Amino acid sequence: MYIDCNNYYSNNVSFGMLKKSKLTPFKRVFCETYHPPLEKMNKVDDLTSWVADEYADLVKPHEKFGIEQVLQPWKECIEQLDLARHRNSIYWKYLIYENVKRLNTTYVVFPDLDALVKTIQKTKAGLKCGIEKFNFYKHYELYLKETAMNKYFPDIENRTGWVEFLGSSDSKKTAETVKDIRALSVGTNWCTLSNLYASISVEDERCAFYIFLDKGKTMYGVRTINGLTQEVRDRHNIPIELPKDALKSLLEKNSEIQIFKNSASMMD
Repeated sequence: MYIDCNNYYSNNVSFGMLKKSKLTPFKRVFCETYHPPLEKMNKVDDLTSWVADEYADLVKPHEKFGIEQVLQPWKECIEQLDLARHRNSIYWKYLIYENVKRLNTTYVVFPDLDALVKTIQKTKAGLKCGIEKFNFYKHYELYLKETAMNKYFPDIENRTGWVEFLGSSDSKKTAETVKDIRALSVGTNWCTLSNLYASISVEDERCAFYIFLDKGKTMYGVRTINGLTQEVRDRHNIPIELPKDALKSLLEKNSEIQIFKNSASMMD
């Protein structure tokens, strides 16, 4: 998007291109990622002003209410981050929110302060090692999943097995369950990455959702109602029959589950 840089500078200014070589590693990678009009800038403050204006435009309410429902918690979480100590606070805000907004919002996971802080630290460490691009959202998802795995698999050397999520009419309990389902769905093509479908999978006591991890890698998902399987999917969201070992360990966790061939799916 073209920015009229007269918003920032007087017409009497004689512009000299702001060179990337004069920027810190963070700002250089930022510019290579988001391509601000450096040819219209002659000092770093001009770049910061551009980022501030872009961020203000970025966080304007989205015209589609459903998308805004997904984005609003991210806006609030970003504002809660303790970025005051960071010289590049507005850059971080823009980077985080832009990463989220350009994704298909159906599959955007939820904001988590601890995971965001760790991702910022990871990105800063990468910059010191000479990274050439940001993978912010990818790293964020991995930290989010790591937090959930620590809860269900405290032994990091043994992260293989089924996690059982039982449905409940208790909204507070369900909210935490939904977060864990979404976090452990990271790395799959399942719709349970979204709040809506993760919620449906455990919306009442009749429902249950099972996720199988193999050494920390999410492999299979099983959704049941009243103990009857509604669908069985691999990580690519393809209907499957469970491998014998995975099926055996699932029945050991809940012997009342009745496995049927896959039917029409909610996980698409």
